[in-house]
Amino acid sequence: MFRKKVTVHQTSITHQEASQIVREAHRFTSDIYIEKGNKTASAKSVLGLIALMISPGETVTVAADGEDAGLAVQSISTLLDK
Repeated sequence: MFRKKVTVHQTSITHQEASQIVREAHRFTSDIYIEKGNKTASAKSVLGLIALMISPGETVTVAADGEDAGLAVQSISTLLDK
């Protein structure tokens, strides 16, 4: 399993941003998760990402498990760190 902490520098995760993350996550076969505090959501679920209520300046953890997990974590982290 690969994990990376990321500070979110963009606007809050709204439907548009969540959709972009989900589209990117679906490019990978790995299971990809975003963790905020004690909450975890699949990076492949728009509603799950919105439910995390991620705001600018917050730190989240991107985690993935699978054959392309390292690439998945890096790719999703880059989207959150824009």
